[in-house]
Amino acid sequence: VADVYDGIYSGLRRPDSTEDNQCGIVVEQASNVNNGRWTCIIYNTQYGAFVGSKNLVITVAPTPTKMSPKQIIAYPGDQQEIECSVTAARPAVKITWTSNGRDITAHAKAVERHNIHDDTFMTLSTLHRVFHQDYNGKLECVIAHPTLDEPDVTFIPVTVYFSPVEKPDHTFFQIKLNSDYEVILSFSANPQPTALMWSFESNSQEMANHIQIPFNNGKFSTSLIIGDNGNYQVLLRVAEITNEDIETHFNLHVANEIGAADYSVMLSEAQDPI
Repeated sequence: VADVYDGIYSGLRRPDSTEDNQCGIVVEQASNVNNGRWTCIIYNTQYGAFVGSKNLVITVAPTPTKMSPKQIIAYPGDQQEIECSVTAARPAVKITWTSNGRDITAHAKAVERHNIHDDTFMTLSTLHRVFHQDYNGKLECVIAHPTLDEPDVTFIPVTVYFSPVEKPDHTFFQIKLNSDYEVILSFSANPQPTALMWSFESNSQEMANHIQIPFNNGKFSTSLIIGDNGNYQVLLRVAEITNEDIETHFNLHVANEIGAADYSVMLSEAQDPI
């Protein structure tokens, strides 16, 4: 400290006040060489030496985030290993994972390694993920570090291919005769369906047995709404509901490259039992 106060060491000086800081020094324009443990020793003829230490961490911004693989293509039930790493930073970065906004860090394991040559830290986080049809979207690796104003986010696009998902038969209640009604049937599939067709089980000779989507003949009109992450809606509009419509089973066949599913809906004048 005496040598510092005498100005022997460049970049180090006496504090403006040493009244309550008798062993203090000021590091001016801190650089990488100042990183590490600083120790102050005060010698006293009666009590011996008093020793105090503090760690001075000179932060080093993280190197660019690396993720592997660059893209994920999977089928339901597939398990894959995904890596996210930062080669160097000081202190070590904190890595978390999110999937479509959900925190899934609990499924990952992180390891740190000290880079002796430059006194930085490498961090590698490995995520093990079993994919399902609702995992389409992106997988995000989030890096937090004191040098970053906001966490750094790197993502991998995720595509999960699956056949149309089966659903139980559904009945729409409280349908009024002579009114128009629009049936909305939601389903999920990936890739996009290549075949969509309504079929009707009815005693009426006037109703077509099958209609493709889209379709509009005045009595029936249909359309497909494409949503996000493999979600779809099929609309079936029935004009001027009759007793024959009430007794009809409306069946929807959906197929893509992976497989097919059939959905059935009915209209009812009755109150919803729920």
